[in-house]
Amino acid sequence: MTGRVSLFMVLGLSLLMMTMNSSRNTNDAVDNFVTYESKSNAYAIARSGANMVATALYFDNTAASLGTMNTGYWSNYKNNVDFGGGKLKVSVTPDGIRLRVVSQGTYPASGPGQQVVSFVSYLSPGFFDQYVVLTDNDPGNIPWTTYDTANGNLHSNNTLLIDHFAANLVMPVFNGTVTSTLPVTITPGTVPVFTHGIPRSGISIQFPASLPQVSDPVFAPGGAGPDWNQTYAINNGEQLDSHQQLHLQFFIDGLGDQKIRYFTDVRLTNRGSGCQSANNTGYYGDFRCTDPVVNPPASGVIPTRGVDVFVEGTIKGKISVLSDTAGSSGGNIFVTNDLVCMTNPSTDPTSGDIIGLLAAHNLVIGNTDVNVANSGSNVFTIQASIFALKGGVTGADNQNRKRQRLEIFGSITQGVRKGVGSGASAIGNGTGGFMKGYRYDSRLQLQHALEMPGAPLMALDSYFIKASGVN
Repeated sequence: MTGRVSLFMVLGLSLLMMTMNSSRNTNDAVDNFVTYESKSNAYAIARSGANMVATALYFDNTAASLGTMNTGYWSNYKNNVDFGGGKLKVSVTPDGIRLRVVSQGTYPASGPGQQVVSFVSYLSPGFFDQYVVLTDNDPGNIPWTTYDTANGNLHSNNTLLIDHFAANLVMPVFNGTVTSTLPVTITPGTVPVFTHGIPRSGISIQFPASLPQVSDPVFAPGGAGPDWNQTYAINNGEQLDSHQQLHLQFFIDGLGDQKIRYFTDVRLTNRGSGCQSANNTGYYGDFRCTDPVVNPPASGVIPTRGVDVFVEGTIKGKISVLSDTAGSSGGNIFVTNDLVCMTNPSTDPTSGDIIGLLAAHNLVIGNTDVNVANSGSNVFTIQASIFALKGGVTGADNQNRKRQRLEIFGSITQGVRKGVGSGASAIGNGTGGFMKGYRYDSRLQLQHALEMPGAPLMALDSYFIKASGVN
């Protein structure tokens, strides 16, 4: 269960008794108690019916999909059936692109004093940012391991491998539901922490075939400078060839306005002076004071095609970067330094800043030095909704990394699970993998990054409860 659909499962805990505003039309305490008890039971039945619908929508692909529904499936779903000493009647009908669900509970099943409660809810198509990590293809050989933490719901359309290092008793922690298509593999001796129950398998979520199509790319093929012809080592020996490149540094100027510094020409890895990022020399981002500075587009969307985009900095408001392919070029986004919101959403849930990173292939964590601007921090921080359609989140040039922990606050959707470091036995040092700290941004249940694709999940967007007596 994930996203707002999961609200069905907790409504019983938070709303029972709170919504039962029964009127007391008699001075007889016994009659009042019986009426109250019958109405409470009727509500529990109605709530159970809503849970059944949510479960069917989530776990049964024949029940419904994005914007469509199997009317035959629902035509006689729960039609006045006996349930818990009462009766349950459920109807599911289309309402535009939404589904209208009416779950009616009656208690007792017959006789005087019957009470009826209807739980009426509307479900809309969801988005691909409802998970802390959603993976289409997990090869099953990249473990969730020692020191790893996933705060939020996690799903794989394949399997998951959960392991730990024998010499370290710190286990991976999953603070959310864990689901997969194939059963999860837990290495003997590993005792992961599951705060929302053991993993559930047999669930599959269909991925889109392509990124959202945005007209008029900011940088078209051939328009983003020379061919870099650069090869980056990623994911345990994989190679990524990058040609056209666009380097973006987001910052807030002295007037509080969003600005973007950029360059496209081939540069050495040592940084210039005066306008560089917080990193020491010898890494990405040789931004110079003479580089052009522009305003973000009014739409907030920076689309590119045939260009690998390198990003870092601070973002105000809603901005999404798209990197699509043109032939064999482009489709990757490199994060070359911390990429964060101006108002920190991890401490201020009212923040209106939302970053979207949508790549046709990979989201690559660039090799950066210790963040000297943050007291020598060894944490690499990203606050964004990430969508890597055919690739995944991975790391570049891992052998020289100076930061050891990767903190992503937001959501990750990826086509393929890839490593974010090499040398598993050396995790947490310059030659090992990142220790992963992934936390879900709960704001994404109600609002989304610009151009985030819709998903074949139905999410609860509104509900109300009606109570009335039959007799």
